Amino acid sequence: MRKMIVLFCALLLLAGCGGSRPPAPKVTAGDVKIPVEAGSYAWKTFNRTVIADAPGPYDLVKDKEAAALQPADEIEIDFSREPKRLVLSRWEGNEAVEERQLDKRKFAAPDEAGEYVYGIQAEWGKNKSGTFAFKIKVE
Repeated sequence: MRKMIVLFCALLLLAGCGGSRPPAPKVTAGDVKIPVEAGSYAWKTFNRTVIADAPGPYDLVKDKEAAALQPADEIEIDFSREPKRLVLSRWEGNEAVEERQLDKRKFAAPDEAGEYVYGIQAEWGKNKSGTFAFKIKVE
């Protein structure tokens, strides 16, 4: 009986470690940490799927302060659990104006000064995906 209780407790701990939402990325440009806002996601753990809807990337960060960067600074996206697919989009208002798949998890900030909003769509498998947004200001 004692072994059953220990096994049950271990399973509960493991289930809790999986979490019910995708891991948030760390976005940096050199020593600058760029704040990231979580958006919509679907996340399956064992036999339970959690689905959450949120505003689009522009609305997620429109009232947030932009991280100050220099033209062409290298921006790196790092997840604690590497996604199988990562798509980066640039937003103007509620419309994605540019979208591309990122294979190397890095991209360059624009050359022109201004504020830029980016969305990240990360996929880890069936019913395991999440969206995130961040804003930068190129000076």
